[in-house]
Amino acid sequence: MTLEAFPAARVDVYGEVTHLAGVEELLNATRAEAARRVRWHALAVPERHATGRHRAVAVMQLFADLQRRFARRRPEHIVLATVEPYTLGAFKLKLWTAWTGLSAVAIFHEALATVAHRYLRSPLWWAFMSSIYTPHPKRLTYVVLSRTAKHLLDGLAPRLARRTVVIEHPSLMGDVPSHAPTVRHSTPRFGFMGFGRDAKGFATFLELAESVRARYPDATFEVVGSAPADATESDRALLLWSEQPLPLRDFTHRLRGLTHVIWLGRPEHYGLVVSGSLIDTLALGIPVVCLSGPFVDDLFVSFGEIGSRCATTADVEGEVLQILASFSEEDYSRHRRAMVTASLPLRPESSAHLLRAALVTPAGNGS
Repeated sequence: MTLEAFPAARVDVYGEVTHLAGVEELLNATRAEAARRVRWHALAVPERHATGRHRAVAVMQLFADLQRRFARRRPEHIVLATVEPYTLGAFKLKLWTAWTGLSAVAIFHEALATVAHRYLRSPLWWAFMSSIYTPHPKRLTYVVLSRTAKHLLDGLAPRLARRTVVIEHPSLMGDVPSHAPTVRHSTPRFGFMGFGRDAKGFATFLELAESVRARYPDATFEVVGSAPADATESDRALLLWSEQPLPLRDFTHRLRGLTHVIWLGRPEHYGLVVSGSLIDTLALGIPVVCLSGPFVDDLFVSFGEIGSRCATTADVEGEVLQILASFSEEDYSRHRRAMVTASLPLRPESSAHLLRAALVTPAGNGS
């Protein structure tokens, strides 16, 4: 999106080395010409589960490293692609001191769930709230990735919301070339996409697979992503999954082999937080069977009937059983083609102008 927003610019991308490799692979597969304008820079980032003082120190070291690098080649604009409580505070401090004059965007994703969870004893909650109430640099704009998140943020953190714009979560997955013939669907094949964690309802997906297969022993349930390390042998007997990370084209080919993605994310979590895996599913044109909630409901309003919305997990199971009992390949193919057209707004080109506006004309008034 940044490359599209600034078509003549060179873009320096800083990040953790394996993450950079994944982004570079995706960009080369879908936007190879634009990718030539990118310079990749590996950074030492805080460990994922580091907390408290250890995370604070690691974030300070990270921004000190960035400051040294910017001293050699100073950017005009900075896009902080994901924000967590400690990085937000450090980022604002740099914009007030060493990086004055730079326009910046900070994108909220998973960290916004912290705002909704008012655990007064949580160091993470206090760190986030203190970083929010630190004075906002005049040329800093915040971005949330759905209209639902912005609406909820208006009530939870109005000071933050006043300086926040919406840029819908983009996806390049639908543009990844297929390295094999198009899969023809003669029987249903249900999948879970992404990392199998509690907030995404992985345990519920396992229970669903077990219940459905009691009636349809040959029904296929597949994990395209990764399952928890503590998955049992009985879990493995229920599901198909790869034991090793898949190359991008193998990953997308397996996704395209699914007829439906089952999405069971907790509605209370996925209001402020956007599911990137669900957005990728829509970009690939794969119908979903999912739990209703603020984020899901807004997607159905935006994109139409992209699958089935269910009020409860029992309803999800009922929908899966109905699909198994009466699957029409012709109707399904027509539905899938319509989804591909509906998903065009997810392409980064569709929203690049919003990112450019956020950097060139920052939101808010510096209050």
